[in-house]
Amino acid sequence: MRSRLFLTALPLALCSLLCAATETTVIFNHVSGTRTQLDELVHEHFGKRYRVVDFTEREHTWVYPKGTWKPVPSPSFYVQNRCVSGSVLLLYIISADGSVVEPYVVRSTNPLLVEAASLRMTERKFRPGQLDGRFVSSVAATNVRFTC
Repeated sequence: MRSRLFLTALPLALCSLLCAATETTVIFNHVSGTRTQLDELVHEHFGKRYRVVDFTEREHTWVYPKGTWKPVPSPSFYVQNRCVSGSVLLLYIISADGSVVEPYVVRSTNPLLVEAASLRMTERKFRPGQLDGRFVSSVAATNVRFTC
């Protein structure tokens, strides 16, 4: 009887451990009104690794993430002693601890700027967004500009 109970309980215990280990992280996507192409892209790109949950302010209380760095003019970007100007639209996750993770390039006016824009965003820190009073990981978008 004991061995039967053990054999029955063992697979259940293993399943619960495996299920907990493979549980996907949730990221929140604030939707203002109707979902946009950018919202669709959030699901398409980040949905492969995360569970993306859309929400509106009608259903929840939302406090936007806020940058904690002091705004300074962006330095010019040079490649082979030539100034490169343009912009890069990035989607990224602001984690619940305020760090920027997984920048994803939506579009860029110049491929030379992609790496610099991604690096610039990952160096920034935020006060994370609050959903119904608790800090959460959320998706954000920024257009990083480079001027000469």
